[in-house]
Amino acid sequence: MADFALLKKTKPFYQLLWLLLLFLGFSIIVPIFLMLIGIPVWGREIIMSGISDQTPLSYLIYFQFFSQVGVFAGVAFLFARLNDTNVLGFLKLKKSSHISFVLLAIIAMISVIPLSSWLLELSLSFSFPESMESFIATLKQQEDATNALMLRFLNVEGWGWLAFNLVFLALVPAFCEELLFRGALMNVFQKMTRNKHFVVILTAIVFSAIHMQFFSFLSRFALGLVLGYATIYSGSLVPAIAAHFVNNAFSVVGYYFSDDKTIDKIATTNNYWVLILSFFVAITMVVVMKKKSLGYENQP
Repeated sequence: MADFALLKKTKPFYQLLWLLLLFLGFSIIVPIFLMLIGIPVWGREIIMSGISDQTPLSYLIYFQFFSQVGVFAGVAFLFARLNDTNVLGFLKLKKSSHISFVLLAIIAMISVIPLSSWLLELSLSFSFPESMESFIATLKQQEDATNALMLRFLNVEGWGWLAFNLVFLALVPAFCEELLFRGALMNVFQKMTRNKHFVVILTAIVFSAIHMQFFSFLSRFALGLVLGYATIYSGSLVPAIAAHFVNNAFSVVGYYFSDDKTIDKIATTNNYWVLILSFFVAITMVVVMKKKSLGYENQP
C-alpha cells in the first residue's frame, strides 16, 4: 500500500505553507464545484446572481453546509493524511478525553461568553481617523452582510427548525473548524515551538482573522484562547469541539427565544462585575485543566 504521508519529514514551516495553499485552493475550488452542481437544481440565474435576500434558503443551506465540510474538514483531513497515516491521531481525534476536560472546557466557554460579547460591543464603539472612514465603512458593511446572511438561517419558527439549526449552525461548524484550527494548524505550530501559550495565542489569532470579520476579531480571539487551552491541555480535540458547539448553540437558542432578534445583543452586558467574574471563572477553568494535565503526565 502506497504511503501518501508526503509531508511527514517536511520542516514545520513548509508544512504551514502547504496548509495555507490547501486552504486557499479549497476555498476557490469547493465553492465553484458547489455552484456547478447547484445549477441543475436551482437554475443558472439564481446561482450566478450571488447571495442576496432573494436567494432561496434551501440553496443557502446547501452551499453553507458543503462549504464548511469541503473547505475546513476537507483541508484538515487531506493535510493530516499528507503528514501521517494515522489521520485521526494527527488531528487529536483518536485520543479519548477525560470527561472532566470536556466539562471544564464547556464551563470556561460559557463563562467567557459575556466577556466575548462585551469585546464585540467595545470594537463596534471604536473611533477611527477620518482618513480611514471609507475603509472602516466597507468593513462594517461586510460584517453587516455576514450578519444578514446569518439572520436568514436564524429567522425560523418551530422546534424542528431549532433542532436543525443546532446541527447546521452549531455542531457542523464546531466540528469542521476545530479540525482545521486546533487539529491541523495547532499541530504544525506545536512542531515549530514548545511554548504552549504562544501556540494557543497564534492559533487563536489565525482562527479569528480567517473569519474576515474585523469588528468580531477580539471577541472571537477570546473564544479561540479557551478552545486552544482546552485542546493543548487535554491532548484531545473533543473538549474544544464540545465547547465550540456550546458557544454556537448558545447563540442559536438565545436568538430563537430573544425578543430583540439582534445577533450583536445576545449575552451583552455592561455590568463590570459580571465581566470580571466571567474572566476570573474562565481563567480558573484553564488553570484547573493545566493542573489536571500535569497530574496525568506525572502518573507512572
